[in-house]
Amino acid sequence: MKLPAVMNGVFANESYPHFATEFQKSINREIVGAAMYYRAMKLFSKFSNSELFCIADSQNCIQYCDVLLDIVWEKLNTGHWNDVADDWRYFYTFLSTVKALCQCLKVEHSSHVDTETFYDYSEAVETCDRGLIMGAPVIENALRNIVSALQAYIMRNSVSREPCACHAKRAKLESADELLKLTNRITRLSCPSLEYFRTNFMDRGEPVILTDCIDFWPAFDGDRKWCVHYLKRTCGCRIVPVEIGSKYTDENWSQKLMSVREFIEEFVEPGRASKIAYLAQHQLFDQIPELRRDIVVPTYCCLGDSTDEDVDINAWFGPSGTVSPLHHDPKRNFLAQVVGEKFVKLFPPEQSRFLYPHDETLLNNTSRVDVENPDFETFPLYRKTTVKEGVLRPGDMLYIPPKYWHFIKSLSVSFSVSFWWK
Repeated sequence: MKLPAVMNGVFANESYPHFATEFQKSINREIVGAAMYYRAMKLFSKFSNSELFCIADSQNCIQYCDVLLDIVWEKLNTGHWNDVADDWRYFYTFLSTVKALCQCLKVEHSSHVDTETFYDYSEAVETCDRGLIMGAPVIENALRNIVSALQAYIMRNSVSREPCACHAKRAKLESADELLKLTNRITRLSCPSLEYFRTNFMDRGEPVILTDCIDFWPAFDGDRKWCVHYLKRTCGCRIVPVEIGSKYTDENWSQKLMSVREFIEEFVEPGRASKIAYLAQHQLFDQIPELRRDIVVPTYCCLGDSTDEDVDINAWFGPSGTVSPLHHDPKRNFLAQVVGEKFVKLFPPEQSRFLYPHDETLLNNTSRVDVENPDFETFPLYRKTTVKEGVLRPGDMLYIPPKYWHFIKSLSVSFSVSFWWK
C-alpha cells in the first residue's frame, strides 16, 4: 500500500514503519494489559501488511483507533499527570499516528484525483496535534514529521487575504512605566557580557531586565515577524490547549483544545472576546518546529548545567489582561518578550513567609494573595513585603532567579517565550 501523496519524504524508503514491531519495543504489556495490547497489535499488524490492508479499509481503521484512543485517553486523565506510565503516552501516539495516516488515505481516496484538487487534511492535523499534546515521541517523532508535511501542504495551497498591520506606523503611546507609576524598578541592562551577568545577577540571585540581546531573532523582523496575521498564516490550523479564565487559581478556570486560528479570532483580536483566554506554559515549539526556527536559546543559558536540548521552552500568548498569579519556579528563567507589553512584580525568596503559599501540594508554589487587590485583613504580613516592578517591551528579556516570586500581567496582546534552565 502506497503512502499518502502528502507524505512523500516523511518516511525512510518511502514506506510505512512496521508499527507492530515498534509497538512491541515501546510498550510493556503488563502495564497496558493483555487485552489492550493484543487489540492494538492486531490493528498495527494489519495496517503494516499491504496484502491485508487496502485504502478502502481506512474508515474502519479510523473507527477502531477511536475506540482504543478513548480508552487510553481515560488512562491519561486518571490521577496526576506525572504518575501516568509513559507506556500509555506511547500508546496514544501510536494510535494517533495510524489514525492520521488513515485519515490522509481516506481524503485522497475520496477526492477527485487531478492537479487542481485541494485535499482537506484538517482532521488529520487535529489527530496529530492531539497525539503530540497527550502522547510521547515514537518512531523518530514520526507524528511531528507527519503534521509538518500536512502543515506545509496547507500553507502552500492557502491564500491569505487578510491585510497584515505588523509594519503599519503606529501613534506613539505614553510609556506604560509612567501610566503604572512604577517606583522600585527592576534593573535594566543592555546586553552585558557573560561574566558580568554571572557575577552581578546569576551568582547573587538578582533579577534583571536585559535589553538588546534578542533583537536579532527572525521573530522580530521581515516576513517572519510575529503578529496575529503571521501566526494564523503559519500555524492557524494547529490544535493547542487554551486556558479559559483570567488566571489558573480562579474557580471557573478551564481548558479547551482549539486551533490557533480559532483562539486568535475568538479571544485575541479586538472586540471578539467576552472571556479571557491564554495559551500558557505550552511547549508549542516542540509541537510546531516552524515557530522554533524564529527564536534562539539565549547565550546566557550556557552558564548553567543545561545544554540547549535541556532548556524547557514554553509559549505564553494571549490578549490584554492575561495573568500569571504570584508564584515561583524551581529553575532559572529567561522570559523573552516578543509581542506587546507585560507588567511584572517580583519578590525575593526570603519574603515567602509574607506571601501565604497555598497548602495544597499542586499549588504550594503559588501565593493566596491577590497582589492587584490585597486583602490585608486576611493576609496582614503582606504589608511587610518589598516589591520590584517593571514593564517588559518587545525585545526585553527578564531574568528570574530560582524560587523568586513573580506576578505577570499582559498590558496588550502579548507573546512571550520562557526558557527554564538549571
